[in-house]
Order: sequence, then C-alpha cells, then structure tokens
Amino acid sequence: MSYYTYPLQSCITDRYYCGQCNHVIGRLKRHNAGEMISTKAERPWKLVGYLEFDTRVLAARMKRKIKGRGIGRWLQ
Repeated sequence: MSYYTYPLQSCITDRYYCGQCNHVIGRLKRHNAGEMISTKAERPWKLVGYLEFDTRVLAARMKRKIKGRGIGRWLQ
C-alpha cells in the first residue's frame, strides 16, 4: 500500500492545507464534502499535487517538513 502527502489550496481564500493519507482522491472528496473539520470552512479545495511514499511514517515526516517550511514557500 502507498501513502501520500498532499497539499491543497482553497478556491475561496487561496489558503494552503497539507495532509497525508492512503487514498488522495477519496480524501479530497471528504475535504470538499465538509467531513474534515479543519478544512470545512474554506471549501472547495483543489489538489495542488502529491508525493507518494512506501510507509505512513515517511508520508507524515514529509508533511511535517512541508508545514515547517510553509506550504506556499515549499511549493515554490
């Protein structure tokens, strides 16, 4: 099974969000359906990209690294 780190961008506020999961499209649908409390208010979201990893640990480490740098800065 693969795990993913994915940045999203709000279509309303241009704010970024970064998460990790094992099914990117399913998670994006959940974000846009309002099922995720942290992103509910700024729907809809668009997927900016994703990185694939062999383990959840590696995906979580990359998520922390991206958030630590700032998602917008990391994307540049």
